[in-house]
Amino acid sequence: MEAGVWDEANIQKQRLEECQRLERKKREAQANQALEEGQDIEGYQPLWFEKRAEHSGESTYIYRGGYWEAKDRQDWSICPDIF
Repeated sequence: MEAGVWDEANIQKQRLEECQRLERKKREAQANQALEEGQDIEGYQPLWFEKRAEHSGESTYIYRGGYWEAKDRQDWSICPDIF
């Protein structure tokens, strides 16, 4: 979109969103199967953020670092493959 190539950017955006939806459905199916088998499963954990409870009881996400370093190295090996 930054380059003004709107149609191509929109196609990529839609493809990315569909891949994200499929990945989420896969995680949900794995969690349901683990529950049926009586296994504990850890929920989804964001790579770059950590969920914390505020004193008010509200939840917030705090940046835990690593993104800019990965970007500088162009090393996305820890990221889920959604393409």
